[in-house]
Amino acid sequence: MPAIKGQKIEAKYDAEKLYALIKDGKTMKEIMVALDVKSVPTFNNHLLRLMTEKKEFLEIAGATTRTRSSVILPFLGCLKSRAMQPFSVSASE
Repeated sequence: MPAIKGQKIEAKYDAEKLYALIKDGKTMKEIMVALDVKSVPTFNNHLLRLMTEKKEFLEIAGATTRTRSSVILPFLGCLKSRAMQPFSVSASE
């Protein structure tokens, strides 16, 4: 069925199937394919909803929270690569 202008297209939330796949030890990509979820934010919303309903922390293999390999230093207004040498910032600068 084609989308109608202004209509939201959402993946169907199936708590029992999602919970069973997590307990079976499936990875994030395998679960997304099984549930026909197209985007990671939608998957994360389903996962948070399930954890809220079950009142249980669920960890999934292949799901990472950190995608940036550098550290943001907002007080300096720059990015610091993890490969850089450690440095110190004095208060007088």
